[in-house]
This record gives sequence, C-alpha cells and structure tokens, in this order.
Amino acid sequence: MTQKEAEALILRVQQEAPPGKIQSTIEHVRQSEQQGYQVKLLLRSMQRVQTAYKPDDWLSIKQAWHFYLYGKEAEDAQRSRRGKDDIKYLVNGVPMLIIQCKDGYWRGSARQGGIDIKKYFGKNDPRGQLIEVS
Repeated sequence: MTQKEAEALILRVQQEAPPGKIQSTIEHVRQSEQQGYQVKLLLRSMQRVQTAYKPDDWLSIKQAWHFYLYGKEAEDAQRSRRGKDDIKYLVNGVPMLIIQCKDGYWRGSARQGGIDIKKYFGKNDPRGQLIEVS
C-alpha cells in the first residue's frame, strides 16, 4: 500500500474505532514481495497486534476485535434482536417460525416449556393457509 493509503487507513481506524482503544503506526516494508507501507494496529486492552497490508484488511481486523472494541453490551444487544422481527404463524395452536430450507422443504419450529416442536410441511409453501401471529 502507498503512504497516502496507509495514512487514510489510520484516519479510518480512528473514526470507526472507539477513542483510545487502538494505537496505529505506519511502517515502511522493504521486502521484495510486499514493498510499500503497512499499518500496525495495537489493541491496547489485550496487547494484540495486527498488521494491515491493504486498506481492506481493517474490516476483518475490526470483526475479529469487535468484542474487545465495543464490549459485551453490543454483542448482547445483537443477540437479543435475533428472532424479534421474525413472523410467526399459528400451527395447531402453537406460534411457529416457518422457513424454507436449502433442499426446498418448508419446516416450522417452536419452543414451548423447554421442549422443541418441529413440523414438516413438504415442498408447498404453507404460510398462505396459516394465521399470522405477531
């Protein structure tokens, strides 16, 4: 990467990461395979170092460090949102989430009283014949 790209990457990291969590430095690389510049990123809380050779490397580093950067609250909030927006349908008096699997078959699933309930509908979409429950 060029020096301008490295400087732009550092600015991007400073904008996207919480303040004071990541220290970044630019290093000049003289090896024949990777000439140019690289950015070393230090996660201060864990003392972990990652090297970005391309500007796109920041995305994977940010995903790997997500828990350490944003904390448990962000992960818990993401987990609690799962399943909230799913539309459920009433099947034999039980609200079920109905999905079409990769093999083309429609399946319903629910959990009541600690017991998993599953229902198989075949290849025909059953949602048009069922009552939607919010």
